[in-house]
Amino acid sequence: MQFLHNSSLLLKSFWFIAVPISLMFLVQTLVFLTGLDVMDQSENYNSILNEEDSAFHFFSLKSLIHFLFSFSWTGIFLYSFIEEPLSLFILSVTSGILFVFLCAYIIKKVQLLRIDNSFKIQHAVNQNAEVYLTIPENKNGKGKIKVAVKGFIHELEAITENNQIESGTLVKVEKIADNTLVVKSLKGQNL
Repeated sequence: MQFLHNSSLLLKSFWFIAVPISLMFLVQTLVFLTGLDVMDQSENYNSILNEEDSAFHFFSLKSLIHFLFSFSWTGIFLYSFIEEPLSLFILSVTSGILFVFLCAYIIKKVQLLRIDNSFKIQHAVNQNAEVYLTIPENKNGKGKIKVAVKGFIHELEAITENNQIESGTLVKVEKIADNTLVVKSLKGQNL
């Protein structure tokens, strides 16, 4: 750090922020990439992107590290190009803020990759559906229903414990028996 001996106070300040923050940023990034910290990151950044209680989460330790990382390195890299200290400071602050939002956006997108959108038959319970193939009465055979789960329509086998249910009838999925949905007609009921 001998090169800082004759430098200005502003450049020295940028360097004294950049070195420890860069180490913290590296550790934070490694922890994030290993998957140990993804849930905590998303909770911090969901509010920034959704503008829900964003003042509270915007001032988290992680966002502070991101801000200081970009702030200090922008100041170091642009120090020789921008002679006015106030302009350099404002540009560094702007860069830091933009970097926090960029990190929030990236982390939010990574979180979308971790969402489990796989279909499980249990998700169909208590859902309304439409009979696709007639369902015989009293569990005497299987019919098919079309049910929307998590925004996707699925064709599934169904039985009923009551009277036969004709094709096109609205039903409600009551439970699962032997990996088959048990439904009840909604005909004549208020939806």
